[in-house]
Order: sequence, then structure tokens, then C-alpha cells
Amino acid sequence: MTILDTPYVSQLENGARKFNNDCGAASGVMLVQAYKGVQTLTVDEYYQKTGQNKDQYLSASQVMNVLKSYDIPTSWRINVTENDVRLLIEQKRPPIVLFNYKIIREKGITTEIPFSGFHFAVLTGIDDFFVYLNDPLWTNEKGKNLQIPLDIWMEAWTKFPVKNGIPANPPRGAIIPDYGFDAEEIEQEKFDLIEAKRMRVIFPGGMNVRSGPGIENPQVDSRNHGDVVMILKTQTNAADVWGCLGTNRWIAIQYNGNTYLVPEFPGGTADPEIHEIFEVVSPNGLNVRSGPDISYPIVDALLTGAIAKVYVQKKVGEDSWGRIGIDQWIALNYQGEELAKLHE
Repeated sequence: MTILDTPYVSQLENGARKFNNDCGAASGVMLVQAYKGVQTLTVDEYYQKTGQNKDQYLSASQVMNVLKSYDIPTSWRINVTENDVRLLIEQKRPPIVLFNYKIIREKGITTEIPFSGFHFAVLTGIDDFFVYLNDPLWTNEKGKNLQIPLDIWMEAWTKFPVKNGIPANPPRGAIIPDYGFDAEEIEQEKFDLIEAKRMRVIFPGGMNVRSGPGIENPQVDSRNHGDVVMILKTQTNAADVWGCLGTNRWIAIQYNGNTYLVPEFPGGTADPEIHEIFEVVSPNGLNVRSGPDISYPIVDALLTGAIAKVYVQKKVGEDSWGRIGIDQWIALNYQGEELAKLHE
């Protein structure tokens, strides 16, 4: 069993005095220290780099944007499995996880302060009985590799309050680094995002993601049945077809005569070729929600500059929303602010 020696940073001590809702910033600083060895970045500075001007908890995209500025590429995933976590820890890719702190407290686990909201922390290890967290909501490094029973953790990571049938956050969400913190930094490949296409995993057992287009390449991640992925380019090997999810990340679309991924045609249009290209211009990135309103749960996140195909636009009051996939919406204009614009 491996517990990653990820540097610990508290959100309650010096350098983290300006904001209360800074668990995401503290978790981000831990990754910056682990990956880049930067010891001078404070939690307050990280929070301010997100552009957040109110003391409220950060979104996944805001945390990811600052990590990207330090050349730490990450992706946001939901419905991450226990086996996914084991693989990430084995590869030394500690995820920043979003969970329900109230459940932790209700199960009788001691906490330093009586917080019962949603919380970011860095997951540093897992075994058959426990997960281990660098929980920034402690002082004097008492939150380093904090031990939480596995069954309680999975419940806290999965269950969020529901309003009008909609959970406040998606289950088992995590910000996942693209590579291990002791690995050589991966040179990021450039992709034509306008040519990207969304596809859905249809294999009941889910799919491995590999470092190259072939089963001889090592597994670096996985995707579950029903997951929607963005295929950036394809490569044909004899009769097999592989799709690229990003630098050194490939998934089989067709293999050994079987089909594992099918095109994801967004609902609301009879012709998937009818769409407009939008670019995310919000400095904090954009959350992708399951419906056209902020009351719907977050299912994904897009970084500033990301390109998205909008198939349907919908006005909700004074706001404008765009459908980018089945149960996937982004705010184009919200409360008078342009968050995504037509791509030139």
C-alpha cells in the first residue's frame, strides 16, 4: 500500500488568513509544491490568482486554471471509481477530491472545526480499509494523510444534498493531474479542438485509457460505461481504431472487431452538423451543468480558451445557455456578463 508524500498546506494558518472558503486554493498549493517545488506560493495568493472576488468556495475550473498557469495540466472527472483511485495513487497522481464534510462529521469522525459543507482535499492513499487525505482544514499538519474509513469516505464523496431532485454537486468528482509528480513533465501536444468530437463509452465493463494507441501501452486511466469523452483525433491500426483524449492518453473506439465507443449526438437537434463554435472567455473557466441553470449539478468544467460546439441555445430569464451535449450545458451570458463568445 502506497501513501504519497504530498506536501501538506493548511487553510487555517499564516498565508491563508484572507478567505474562509479557500480549501480549493490550499489543495492547489499542495499540488504546486509537489509538482514544482514552489514553496513561496501562499493559499491567499492562489485564491487571488483565480480572479474570485467574493469569499466563496472555488469551482473546479478555477482551481484547474491556476494549476494550468504553473504548467500542471489536469482534467475534471465525475463518478471516479475506487479502482481509478488505486491506479492514480500507483501512478503518483494525487487527485483533488470534492466531498461532503457533513457526512464525515455525522459518522463520528473527529474534525478540528465544526464545518459541515462541501470541501476540497488532496487524496494521498488508499488501501482495503481506509483512504488517506491531506485535509487542509487542520493546523500543525494534523490533517496530513488523515485516515478515513473507506465506506464512510465513499458515501461522503458520493452523496450531496438534493434540491428539487438535483444534487448540489456531482458524485465522486476529482481534479486529476495528467502525470505523476515524480515523472518527467509531459510536453503537451497541440490539437485542433474544432475538429474534436464527443463519443460515449458503450462497453458494459468500462474502458482502459492507455499511454498510446495499442494494448501494449500501459494503462494510465479508465472510463466507465456511459461516460462521454472528447476524441481529439483518431488513429487506425490495421482494423482497429483508437481515439486520443489528450497527450499520451488513448482509448479504443474499435478493437478486435468490436465497437466500444459510439458518436454522442447532442439532444435537441436532428442534425449534429448544425452547430456554432464558441470559445470560453470567462477568466475563471466555465462549469458544465446537466441543465440550463445554476441549480443543475456540475458535470464537467471547461478552461478559459476552450472551444465548444453549441448545438442549441436557450434563454433563461436574461441569461443565455448553450447545449454542448446530452445533459451538458454552459452559460454563454450570465447576469449580464459574456462567458463564451462565437469563435472567429
